[in-house]
Amino acid sequence: MPIDRHISAACPFLLESDVLSLSSAFRLSGTKLCDSRTGIAHRLRAPGEQIVQAIVSGNAVHRVRTIALQQHIRNEQLTELLGFLNIIGALERQRSWWRYMLAWDLRLRDALLGIRYAPFSWRRQASLLAVGGGVIRASRPVILSIGLVTGLAAAGGLVHLASVIGLAAFGTSTFVISLLAHEMAHVVIIQRYGEAADVLQRGMRLGIIHRRLNRKAELCSALAGPITGIAYCCMWAASAYWYTPWAAIVCLLVAAFHCSSWLPWYGDGQTIREALGSKKDYHELSA
Repeated sequence: MPIDRHISAACPFLLESDVLSLSSAFRLSGTKLCDSRTGIAHRLRAPGEQIVQAIVSGNAVHRVRTIALQQHIRNEQLTELLGFLNIIGALERQRSWWRYMLAWDLRLRDALLGIRYAPFSWRRQASLLAVGGGVIRASRPVILSIGLVTGLAAAGGLVHLASVIGLAAFGTSTFVISLLAHEMAHVVIIQRYGEAADVLQRGMRLGIIHRRLNRKAELCSALAGPITGIAYCCMWAASAYWYTPWAAIVCLLVAAFHCSSWLPWYGDGQTIREALGSKKDYHELSA
């Protein structure tokens, strides 16, 4: 059974047999949960400290629930704590492969009842392989949607099968590779300024987590990511136009997606806005 169905939106879906542990980016120091990548320390208060300690040691969900009952922690409080740990990417979940089918069955049943869960966060030290994994995980709904539309179009005889499959494959690869280039540009700039970084994926949200940088570094990183993705798409748009104008249009649409990250209230745009609006050489946590 998943934890606390009544306020499940704050917490990811968990089976009682799932083993929870703390991400390698975090360490428990006294009453503080320290993030080694960002330098942020989250102060814990009893009895929540005992729950985090149990997760550090690695315990199944049913054992964590038992400890919570012993500490007189209500299900709502436990769910809130696990939801917070999930948001910052501090939770690691181990699940037996054969229990994934059970998990999907329970989630489907809950979805039919209108019960939704927060996506499980996935956090790894940033590298080409890790960022690529995060991009694939975040892009799965897009890839599945493209596959579904392609299948329906082909089944309906609206377009030639080979053409629609080729165009779908081209659009998918352009989206995924350009997004990888976008995020790796952030990583390169961050490492250029001597800081380590993590990739954090949660649902369709993907970001690079790092220690606070100076204003110049933040601006360089926020500009470099979208520019790299846009440049990649435009390069392919110019090349693909000679094959079919539709392929060029797909590339330009993906380029527009990268431009959207400069919107002033989200992602790179928010970082730029805060950097330009600061009166001093500020430090900002960017994702």
